[in-house]
Amino acid sequence: MKVYVGCIDHRYGRKWCVAATEKELLALVAAFCREWWHEIAAADRPAMPESDQAVVKQYFDTRGDERWEYGCEDLPLPAAVIKALMISTTQLKDLANGWDGELHEPLATTIKRNEELLKEEGVRLDE
Repeated sequence: MKVYVGCIDHRYGRKWCVAATEKELLALVAAFCREWWHEIAAADRPAMPESDQAVVKQYFDTRGDERWEYGCEDLPLPAAVIKALMISTTQLKDLANGWDGELHEPLATTIKRNEELLKEEGVRLDE
């Protein structure tokens, strides 16, 4: 399972952020930047950009005394999590089979993500 870890160094210490995707990690860092946006050159404070990427870039470009960095690690899932994923995915497949209700798409998305996680761990559910 991939885990994205970011570290923000700021005047009060370090803030760690952990997310399942790079986009989620960027959203967490952008939330930090938005929270502290008022500290950017108060008199000349630029308007806050809309996108997470632009907020993070402008914040850290302006705050020379603060920085952030990130990396991605592959962590193995514990056996209990793998077993729970196998059981729940099988149950979700049974539930979704032949069902065209409004939850069909979210179920299909969850099933697909579970199968991807299991595949990363070398586990394949029998069809």
